[in-house]
Amino acid sequence: MERNEKAFSIIEKAVINSPNDEYLQSSMAFILYKLGKTDEAKLYYTNALQINANLTSILSDKELIVFDKLMNNITKQ
Repeated sequence: MERNEKAFSIIEKAVINSPNDEYLQSSMAFILYKLGKTDEAKLYYTNALQINANLTSILSDKELIVFDKLMNNITKQ
């Protein structure tokens, strides 16, 4: 958990400095999910999708699993 909190702090600063970077937005979502903050994670994935509709093409396998868990109902509408 401590490692995820440290990663969150780093990514949070990067997202503030580069709000239009879809990979940073999705990284923030992934970390928030790991911290148990699923509602916030969904918002960051939604932001990332607005920046890049092909977001899933840049995600790792682990990230894709989390993305699918959180966004399945949104992306399949």
